[in-house]
Amino acid sequence: MKITLIISLIFVLLSCKKKPEENPVPVSADQGFFIVNEGNYTWGNASLSFYNENTNEIQNQVFYRTNNVPLGDVAMSMTIANNKGFIVVNNSGRIYVINPSDYTHLGSITGLVSPRQILQLNNNTALVSDLYDNHITLFDPTSLSKTGSIDVGYTTESFALSSNKIFITCWSYNNRVLVMDATTLTITDTIIVGKQPRWIQTDKNGNVWTLCDGGFPGSPAGYEAPSFYCINATNSEILKRIDFPSAQYATYGFDMNKTKDSLYFIRNGISKMAITDTVFPTTQLISGDGKNFYQVVLHPSKDELIVTNAANFSSDGFVYVYSLSGQLLHTAGTGINPGNICFKE
Repeated sequence: MKITLIISLIFVLLSCKKKPEENPVPVSADQGFFIVNEGNYTWGNASLSFYNENTNEIQNQVFYRTNNVPLGDVAMSMTIANNKGFIVVNNSGRIYVINPSDYTHLGSITGLVSPRQILQLNNNTALVSDLYDNHITLFDPTSLSKTGSIDVGYTTESFALSSNKIFITCWSYNNRVLVMDATTLTITDTIIVGKQPRWIQTDKNGNVWTLCDGGFPGSPAGYEAPSFYCINATNSEILKRIDFPSAQYATYGFDMNKTKDSLYFIRNGISKMAITDTVFPTTQLISGDGKNFYQVVLHPSKDELIVTNAANFSSDGFVYVYSLSGQLLHTAGTGINPGNICFKE
């Protein structure tokens, strides 16, 4: 009886101790990058993570835990402009605006159809692409107000700037790259490329590279192996096309190094290709065995690769930090379907 009483008292005392808060949100974010976790379509479980490069630790669910508001359905991308973080939530049709240092909600841009990516032109003008609307929305990053829209005739995905022109990919069921005058914001040319051009970047020579994902089996627009197109930004001439060996593996994007003379991209693993190459590389930099790589980004100031792993696409994923030679440096757990990476300024 006495033993039972003593055990009961110990249990009560232990249960009265305050449990430490798990993974508390820091007051101010240090140097690092945001990870936009898409979540699952229609589940409303998108989230935002922040990877602290000073400690190599990650804070997950920072938007929700700071503002007590779910991020929404399919978070697609994040851009920092005018000292504000703009988080595009695709299936919720809105853009959340936060303070990138403490994650507090500053405002929202609503009434969008299916927003995807943001391009900031200046302090007062930014463009938003849209998956289901033929219009590009214009908004003011300072006032957070919508200022207009441009009917471009097609749905749009990604942006790249070169030669005072904006190159815009038309991804879904399409094969076009639109050319827009960056001053007048009018379409001046259309370039036909491979099936479903999704990602686009500018190299050190001012040439524009787009990666076409090739579509998918059964697509009404057709299906082919992914391909890179290199475009002369001055005259819209296609300088070269580099096809993937097959359509066996999906591709999930590419990025360029700091000197803009090499491309790093996903095809099962991570591969590297110089802008002077004319054929697809035969070796991988990083093996993708046992992983579903979902995003690859070059660090803007360090010789590092940031790569996300979507795992099984329905549970939490991972983010990896690699050296440029492919050596794994750090690993951290993320939210579901970690996609777009946004570096804190």
